[in-house]
Amino acid sequence: MDLLYLKNIINHLIPERQEFIGVYKLALLQNELEVDLLDLKKVFNIIPLKLFTILNIFKELSLLDFELKCNQDYKTKSILIKSLPKPDKKLNLDESKILNNLKRLKQEYEESY
Repeated sequence: MDLLYLKNIINHLIPERQEFIGVYKLALLQNELEVDLLDLKKVFNIIPLKLFTILNIFKELSLLDFELKCNQDYKTKSILIKSLPKPDKKLNLDESKILNNLKRLKQEYEESY
């Protein structure tokens, strides 16, 4: 049972190519997109953990930027996603250190079990 649980967590960390495309297209439709944290799953149709992985990879590759917005009580309420200027060349997701490290983590996990 623990093995199944761990496998499920690992699989939910690493986004698929189509998930990257969906997030990027949605962000490109609007220059800035603000989404309430409670609506992340509904808007992007992926779990928030995977969304934050995608956003961090896009930030690393200088495609998107994001920031968490807080209310007066300093509790995070929403996320603001901003499109950055398109790069001159097509970027390869495999250039991301974050994504490569996650893939290596998954591979090492699979080899250990």
